[in-house]
Amino acid sequence: MTQHTDKGRARQAKGSVKEAIGKIIGDVDVERQGRRESKAGAEQARGESPATKDRGN
Repeated sequence: MTQHTDKGRARQAKGSVKEAIGKIIGDVDVERQGRRESKAGAEQARGESPATKDRGN
C-alpha cells in the first residue's frame, strides 16, 4: 500500500510541476494536463483508482 501511495504522491507532484510550467509558458493545454495528472495522483495516493471510481452516473 505504501508503494502505491508513494507513486500517487510522485504523480501528484509531477502534475503540479507540469501545471506550473503551463502557467509560466502560457500553454493552457499543458496546464490542463498537469491539473488532471495532479488530481489523478491525489486519487491514487488515497487508494482510489480513477478508472474504477464512480463518476456519479
